Amino acid sequence: MADQPPVVLELIRALPYFRPLDEPALNHLAEQAVLRTAEAGEVLFLEGGAPAGLWMIVQGRAKIYKLNPDGLELVLRILGVGNTFNDISALDGAANPANAAALSALTAWVLPAEPLQALISG
Repeated sequence: MADQPPVVLELIRALPYFRPLDEPALNHLAEQAVLRTAEAGEVLFLEGGAPAGLWMIVQGRAKIYKLNPDGLELVLRILGVGNTFNDISALDGAANPANAAALSALTAWVLPAEPLQALISG
């Protein structure tokens, strides 16, 4: 996706994982980012699924949670503007470690796992 707004580049630049990258590599990542929106209650991804990318929240709130065998929900973390989630899964290509859902109307930039893994593998 060419011509991404500067905000996505700034979000990427602020993450410690990407500080060693040069400007062309940062721009390449920003071009891969996808803007996602979700309504309150919408499931963003499920535990055990293919890596859902690295999420960077720009508006709203999300929860990371697990379900026990009885279907009861255990909320692991509540996230808001400026937070990232699913970082490790996106970087190492492993399955999503937990479920994620929007708690309110949510807007987030998502870096897909594939470009991140390609960057790491060189």
